[in-house]
Amino acid sequence: MSILTNLMGTGVPGPTAIAINGKSAVGQAATGATQGAQAIEAEIVAYSTSTASCGPTLPAGNAGDTYFIGNNTANTINVWPPVGGIIQAGAVNAEDTILTNRSAIYICLGGLNYIHTQGAAA
Repeated sequence: MSILTNLMGTGVPGPTAIAINGKSAVGQAATGATQGAQAIEAEIVAYSTSTASCGPTLPAGNAGDTYFIGNNTANTINVWPPVGGIIQAGAVNAEDTILTNRSAIYICLGGLNYIHTQGAAA
């Protein structure tokens, strides 16, 4: 990802720079109990509250679409692929988990499939 101020410093208009850089949503609540129940709020999301095993569903996307998700809650949260999709060679429609106080990066391979990497506990 680019640094927003660097983009704007080179003359890229603010709204265009934000579209390139991605939006963030902090202090979110992970409440989606099933696939499709909660859309992801932005490209960079930090959850501060959650119901156990709840979380967002990633959208169908284009190759390289990237989502950063931080789980700053007391519970493990789930992240679902788009309906019919796969995360990291898992089963179709199977959720991925992000443990408490960890973060994960999800990168779309195109369409419905994602790969991910997950950070160690802080």
